[in-house]
Amino acid sequence: MKVALRGFAAAVALSVVASVSAAEAATLSFKLTDTQGSASSDTDVVLEDVAGGVKFTYTVNDPANTADLASVFFNVSGVTPALSLANIANDAGAVTGVFLNTNGTGPNGLGGNIGQTFDIAIKIGELGSGGDFFSSFVFTILASGLDVSDFLGQTFAVRGQTVRPPNSTGGGSSSKEFGVAPGTPDNVVPLPAAAWFLLTGLGGLMAAGRRSAV
Repeated sequence: MKVALRGFAAAVALSVVASVSAAEAATLSFKLTDTQGSASSDTDVVLEDVAGGVKFTYTVNDPANTADLASVFFNVSGVTPALSLANIANDAGAVTGVFLNTNGTGPNGLGGNIGQTFDIAIKIGELGSGGDFFSSFVFTILASGLDVSDFLGQTFAVRGQTVRPPNSTGGGSSSKEFGVAPGTPDNVVPLPAAAWFLLTGLGGLMAAGRRSAV
């Protein structure tokens, strides 16, 4: 009975630790507002730790314009992971290309020189005003060991096309928006007091069981 009780206590403790780890998954949210193109396309960016990698959410949120984002760029602290489309969990088919160490020039469909070289560039949809229009999208980079901490304090950028007021139609301008991610993640959910009490109690129960067995 004591062995079974200790086994149950250990299983519950592991379950609590696992649930706490999930609750403490980091998020990082910020906005790209440094306009370096002919029009603005301020963009909200949210990064989240998920199983196997990091989820990215981009949303154009500009008071004056909407935009079709053609490409997104960002740097990574440390060694840049070797990425390809196989590493991307793609929402609604938004991601159509992955490039490393590039400023956007060349026959890659990124839309041209963004103004500086980035570790990673992600092509979104296809160039041109016809067809797709991605003003909001989600994708996940799946890479061993990659998490939100790899993007703290790093520079991000987006290139927009068909930039125009929300209620207009037809063509539009292009945009380049830059920003720097915060140096610390958003608030992390702390371990609830009840969980601490549970873990402490289970630890005492297991210790008592060991003493009884001696």
